[in-house]
Amino acid sequence: MISRRKFSPKFKAKVALEAIKEQQSIAELCQKYEISPAQIGQWKQLFFGECIECF
Repeated sequence: MISRRKFSPKFKAKVALEAIKEQQSIAELCQKYEISPAQIGQWKQLFFGECIECF
């Protein structure tokens, strides 16, 4: 049985910030961190949602 990987909030924020900066493509980030493009998209939405609530 394959267990699901768990990512820390710090890691999610790091990946989301890298995606937002657009210094690397989403495909490159997917390869680098071995995650799907959909996952990066979800983390970006989460990042923006939480950051907007801070203001």
